[in-house]
Amino acid sequence: VLHAWQTGATLVLADCDRQVLVELLNCVIANGIALPYGIPDLRKMKSSDSKTSGVIANLEPGDYNDLNAMLEDSAIRTYQHRL
Repeated sequence: VLHAWQTGATLVLADCDRQVLVELLNCVIANGIALPYGIPDLRKMKSSDSKTSGVIANLEPGDYNDLNAMLEDSAIRTYQHRL
């Protein structure tokens, strides 16, 4: 989160990681904890929110050979470029 904030990068999170940030922010607010940097307020943002970029495919290659085959596939390369 800090690196994304410092560099202006897009933060890509699994929904479970988004929920951790939501719970952490709730705790910070409830206890008035001062932080050295901000935490994005994701409490109202759901994974299907129009402000999100969409779902990122979890292609889960089984092994190194699967990964190499995926990287050589033109559809995967197009998806990689778009992402």
